[in-house]
Amino acid sequence: MKNNIVRWGIIGCGKVVERKSGLSFRTAPHSELAGVMRRSRSLAEDFAKCFAVPIWSTNADDIINNPDIDAIYIATPPEHHLTYGLKVCKAGKPCLIEKPGGRSSAEWDQLVKAFNKADVPLFISFYRRFLPKFIRVKEILASGKLGTVTSIQYRHVCTGVNDSWRVEPKKSGGGLFWDIGGHVFDLFEFWFGPLELLGGTAANLKDSYPVEDVISICFRTKDGALGAALWDFAAKMDEEQLIIQGSLGKLSFSCVNPWTPCVFEFYPPKVFREEKRTLKSRILNKLKRRLSLAVADQKRKKLTYSFSELPHMYGPMVGAIVENILDRSSGSQAGCLTSPESALRTLQLMDGVLSDYYGDRHGSYWERSSAWKSKQNIVLSEYEEIAASVQEPAYRLSRNAVISFLENGYLGPFNCESPELQSLTALQANKHNHHLTNVQVNSVCSHPSIVSRVSQLLNSKEVKLFKCGFRNKLPQATNCVDRTVPWHQDVGDRNGGYRPDGSPVPTVTVWLSLSGATESNGPVLVLPGSHRRFYGNWRQYIHAKLENEASVMAEISDSRIHSFIAKPGEFYIFNSWLLHSSGVNTSDAPRTALTMRFMAGDNQVEPLFKYITLSA
Repeated sequence: MKNNIVRWGIIGCGKVVERKSGLSFRTAPHSELAGVMRRSRSLAEDFAKCFAVPIWSTNADDIINNPDIDAIYIATPPEHHLTYGLKVCKAGKPCLIEKPGGRSSAEWDQLVKAFNKADVPLFISFYRRFLPKFIRVKEILASGKLGTVTSIQYRHVCTGVNDSWRVEPKKSGGGLFWDIGGHVFDLFEFWFGPLELLGGTAANLKDSYPVEDVISICFRTKDGALGAALWDFAAKMDEEQLIIQGSLGKLSFSCVNPWTPCVFEFYPPKVFREEKRTLKSRILNKLKRRLSLAVADQKRKKLTYSFSELPHMYGPMVGAIVENILDRSSGSQAGCLTSPESALRTLQLMDGVLSDYYGDRHGSYWERSSAWKSKQNIVLSEYEEIAASVQEPAYRLSRNAVISFLENGYLGPFNCESPELQSLTALQANKHNHHLTNVQVNSVCSHPSIVSRVSQLLNSKEVKLFKCGFRNKLPQATNCVDRTVPWHQDVGDRNGGYRPDGSPVPTVTVWLSLSGATESNGPVLVLPGSHRRFYGNWRQYIHAKLENEASVMAEISDSRIHSFIAKPGEFYIFNSWLLHSSGVNTSDAPRTALTMRFMAGDNQVEPLFKYITLSA
């Protein structure tokens, strides 16, 4: 240390550092921000200029081994915590690691053992226990005003994210629970001491991502109070509250927001005089007790503790850590510091709840996704049963193919092996359902090379063919009208009908190329993954005029748009809810295709259509 100042280096100066923690290293007493690292050269340089940091690099080793940097804060995603942490340990520098400290308790345990062996300070950023609100809660509990703590109830319901690294276990270590749940359990240990896990379970109900999104836990404090905690990231609402119930009252407040009030409700003590124990006095006493209880309930008192927002949320924690680094023998802040062992107990408790969902939490469990109890895996096991019933092995889709279809909404191209295909000629494009009147069309639509794959993707041994038609896109020179098909989803009255709950029946479309499809002749364009939700009002059929909605078009303009390029006789299968369109045929030859629409055999049918039931 130079001049009794701890000079910090930050590894990974992303959004968390920009919004929450970065300035704390500059404003805390005896602390200085000396260097930063980020893989992007331009972003690292911009951060250094914005925060007036003299040293910046795209290489973590440059920061870790710089002699002008005394301590390191690792703020990367958890996949890098172990690697960078061990490097910091080898360099002999104190290290603060962003929560959760690794992708599992095993990774954090490796760090704890390494730093203890090297006798180097290690900290984790469970910063909430340093904030005034949560220190006040500890003071109230210690004062005895709440009486004996009997139960703890925590509930956090919110809408989870769909497209963040935080729900990719290889990068994060799990779902949102693994990301934020540690804060709550660290507070519990701060207030009540080590917890005993009594039971818990995790489930994947939303299916927006394969990790856990609903978690329920039961635990017990060292003094015997029972606790229950619930995290629900599959909801369409936001609620969060902790209730600590005592024999004399209760505390209720938010653990997520450190600035909102904490409410203490308590009852005044009830004192009764001793009466002569006659029958009359006992009756009077009973009436008095009932009256006193009613009055006491009406006189229930509330105390509201308010808290001012601090300019730097991480400031108190950083200040305590700096003081600990400068004088490790000082105990002035020792009561607040989160020890590495305390953090390990928190992560082990969370791992104990998640281990059943992931099969186990040891080693590279993120590479064993087929063992997870995700909704997708449960569905895939059903798909595999259907695949086993397909008689022709060549038509059996692999597990990875089904996963790709579930995630992207389409699959292909495949070869249509119907012998009738060679002599099939395009019929009138303005007429539909030729499979009901034309033997050749019926033979092509019902061939196992198509039906077997469709049945697997619809997860049904029987499927219903209810619509087909030819799509002829003339060359640009002769195509006077409808040169393009606008973006739409095939949903509505004429596209499969509705389920009893009023939502559209799930269907798939087979797009069979007869002339071949190239980039120049107006191929079908799709937006991968867009089948997961509806755009516009599905009851408006395909005429939802999505091209007039700026938010939808902004998403469609994404570079992820995929073209159905195919040779003659090849076909794609896509979820009919997938956003799709086609452009102008700029070639000199017509582009011809046959489309057909299928639904699972167990769906109710609309009388509008004539259905042909086919088996895999």
